[in-house]
Amino acid sequence: MAFLVVFGGIVGSVSATAAFSSTPSGSAQSTEQVSFTATAQSGNDLTFAIDADQSTSIESGEYIDTVVPTNGEATVTFSAADFGVSADGDYTVYVIEETTADASDDTTYSVADPSTFYDESATFTVDDSAPTLDSASKVDNTHIDVTISDNVNINESSIAASDFALSTGSVSDASASDSGTTTTVTLTLANPVDADSVNVSIASGQSIADTAGNTLDDTAIAVTANNMDGVAPAVTSVTVTRDGGDDTVATGDTVNVTASVADGGSGVGSVTLNASALGGSSALTLNDADSDGTYNATFQVSSPTADDGAVSLTVNATDNNGNFNDTESDSVTLDTTGPAASNFDPADGETVTTKQPTLGVDLTDATSVNASAVSVTVNNTDGSKTYLDGVGTSETGVSYSSNRLSVDLSSAGVTLDEKQVTVEVTVNDGLDNAATHVWNFTVDAADKKSGSDDDWGRDDDTTEEPSETTTESDDSAADDNDDGSDESTPSTTEAADDVTTAGPTAESTGTSAATEVSDATDADGETTATGVPGFGALVTVVALLAAALLARRES
Repeated sequence: MAFLVVFGGIVGSVSATAAFSSTPSGSAQSTEQVSFTATAQSGNDLTFAIDADQSTSIESGEYIDTVVPTNGEATVTFSAADFGVSADGDYTVYVIEETTADASDDTTYSVADPSTFYDESATFTVDDSAPTLDSASKVDNTHIDVTISDNVNINESSIAASDFALSTGSVSDASASDSGTTTTVTLTLANPVDADSVNVSIASGQSIADTAGNTLDDTAIAVTANNMDGVAPAVTSVTVTRDGGDDTVATGDTVNVTASVADGGSGVGSVTLNASALGGSSALTLNDADSDGTYNATFQVSSPTADDGAVSLTVNATDNNGNFNDTESDSVTLDTTGPAASNFDPADGETVTTKQPTLGVDLTDATSVNASAVSVTVNNTDGSKTYLDGVGTSETGVSYSSNRLSVDLSSAGVTLDEKQVTVEVTVNDGLDNAATHVWNFTVDAADKKSGSDDDWGRDDDTTEEPSETTTESDDSAADDNDDGSDESTPSTTEAADDVTTAGPTAESTGTSAATEVSDATDADGETTATGVPGFGALVTVVALLAAALLARRES
């Protein structure tokens, strides 16, 4: 005997003792019409019964019908509710072939063991319960697993992304996997959400069906997936400044850090700053003491590893789900060196010819030069004398203007020795970074000369015009001649043919500028050694040469 079972008007032919299939998938609601078809020999009836109370026995109230086969087949159609079935579960239908074809039941009820009394049986499932939306859980920041259960089975083919709605974000895809009466639907979010909890519900007007046609619709209570925050905190207004000042810092300065941080999802977990470039902590914690979203911290610049110049400091904000934002930063200018020096005057290594040169140097800095903290020391390099000892701009002759430090030695009342001189300038910038600059020069004044420039060895500044002396003979002397002759005794200048002589003064010897030739004749009127012929002319020539040299020097 063959047994055909029909659910929803669709017939499936199976062995009466085998499990049957139908649409949808072997289950039906209790009010749904179910058809069973069996074959019999010609002239015999087929009687059907259902174990409606699941007692494993057949009672009179569970008799369905007796049918005379047509062309060897008989079909019976009924609903489980017609026999008082109200509970979901599996129910068995039995059939027996009777030897007469009178369309009348020839069996006797009750049947304690229908499996031995009836010829064939088949089981079907009654399912009156809709699927349930059970739970939701986070897979990762963009995936949620939703669990749907049913007494029998979910019709996975009816599931689509459009069936679901989220309290935050949207679903771009949905995939279902079946494991018996439970189906897991993995939802793919279009983007991470900035919310810790996401409610999942059936979208308005949408439903998910089981194989019996019961539907899970938009009236179902939403389920919640937690820890779904996949968006990093928002960081704004990062500010790094020197305490009480601008954004230029030096060693020892206190630095203030502020940042505005907000997170709409799991909340701000931590806010840190990497201050290691300035000698601070690599994870300096910023705190929001007032709970106003502004996070603050301070640190001191100590042994910075960064070079002077701009130093960028980045804030790292992490929420309670581990999402972090390390894209916001601010810069400060690190300045650990004092003012620079250039344009030394006199130049380093230069030789000057004055004992009172004006000293000068340009002082510049990235911030400012603290002119009030300038210290100038001037001394002989060999240490034999100090002229100025750590004097500042309050000292007479010391001034600073337009980045130029000047020392007027004349105004300061300083006269240098003719030696190598060392100048040392110490200066601070506006951040108290100090720098010391040292240079040397040599003094070789032009007030001592020798050689061809001044054959007389005189000081140029004290050289006088050659004096000029004219010595003439005394005519009355002839009258007093002892021998009464008319010849007069010639004087020294007369012996030199009455030549006017002139010569340069010589302060070193104290001699007179006018040189007078002494008496150089003896009693016989002969010329002596001191009155050699032409001596007066020689003196004249020398005097003329000296005058010419003096005129040349003065020009």
